[in-house]
Amino acid sequence: MREHPTREVLERFLCGRLSKPELKTVVVHLTKGCVRCRQALAPLAETMFNPGGEAQQLPRVEDAFYEASVTAACVAVLGDWEPAHESRLSTEVDPVEALLEASWALRYDDPLGMLQLAALACGVAEGFGGKRDRRLVRDLQARAWLGLANAFRASGDPIKAEAALMRALDRRSAGTGDPLLLALLAEMAATIYCWRRGFPDAFRLLEFARRLYTRYGDAHDVGRVLLHNGLYLGRANEPEKALELLARALGTIDVQRDPRLVFQTLHNLLLFHVELGSFEQAQAQLTAMQHLYERYAGRIDQIKLTWIEGQIAAGLGESVKAEEILLRARDEFDGAGLGYNAALVSLDLAALRLQQGRTAEVRRLVEDMVATFRGVGVDREAIAAVLMLRDAAEHDRASVEMLRAVAGLLHRLQAGPAPRLDLDAR
Repeated sequence: MREHPTREVLERFLCGRLSKPELKTVVVHLTKGCVRCRQALAPLAETMFNPGGEAQQLPRVEDAFYEASVTAACVAVLGDWEPAHESRLSTEVDPVEALLEASWALRYDDPLGMLQLAALACGVAEGFGGKRDRRLVRDLQARAWLGLANAFRASGDPIKAEAALMRALDRRSAGTGDPLLLALLAEMAATIYCWRRGFPDAFRLLEFARRLYTRYGDAHDVGRVLLHNGLYLGRANEPEKALELLARALGTIDVQRDPRLVFQTLHNLLLFHVELGSFEQAQAQLTAMQHLYERYAGRIDQIKLTWIEGQIAAGLGESVKAEEILLRARDEFDGAGLGYNAALVSLDLAALRLQQGRTAEVRRLVEDMVATFRGVGVDREAIAAVLMLRDAAEHDRASVEMLRAVAGLLHRLQAGPAPRLDLDAR
């Protein structure tokens, strides 16, 4: 769409009155980064779905905090559950589904745009009423809030992701009992537990989702759960088991249905080879995967690829090349607003410079990391690790082994999705 859609077209979009070709045109326009139209939709939806109401009625995720914890909500989910029936959403909800599709399409390239469209989908879904089946509307609202949780996950904000998940669980409780929706919620709840390092509960939730997919879904859904299981094993510091499970997931995921998920699985296999120090094997895999990165990698994946190339070069002893690549990766993460990732790259740079005896530069890098981690609001365990590292650097006691140990810890504590978990909440 060369021109911006008119107000009339946007109104028809929100009311679900566009033809499929028109709907596709608007969605493509939104996903190509039109900030003007994204901003125009929010007040338009407010006017249409809340006429005469108070200003700012579209949901704000800050209002979604509940006294109940994720633990309490998931205990209920894991009880003696049986689906009421397997109803699906009607064509009346096209605007919400379209906004969620548009939001999901931005997950690798535009985290802010993903958030904007997911929040708008929540606002539109919350405005549905009238003669629509109330249970179907609640399902729709749960899907919208789940989409927002995924958007916060993709942008590295676990607190708001948890808040949005709680709202989704609340809406689902009054819905149809759709088992596949419940499975998706269980996957997202597992992500929350992974962030909290509650791995036994995360694995329990994934097993619950796997049983639902085995009964109501298909092999591809089961394969996706295996993928997440492997990723969480890696975060639990079991990279060997993670590699084994990711290899099993590759044999189950439908390449034709979701080639990008296959790519993400291979990408994470590569990450675990690097973590295990298998740099020659990682280099060979990276060479074989170059065409896949060219085809499927989004902007953030491309930056992560640069980071991986720097780590491999460092592991193979190519210090000058490694430093050049790592500096580029750090700058690109900073430019993308991913300060946590940039700080993690600084740890690799610090290890490289420590090996070269450049201790004064190491101290400066560690000081910058402390400021970054405090700025992005990481948990106390992460701050304690970098403060310990700063103290060691100030007294010239820092070692490469210490830097690597802290880096490994911070990877596992990371609030954002690296490696990206890519939960399919569409």
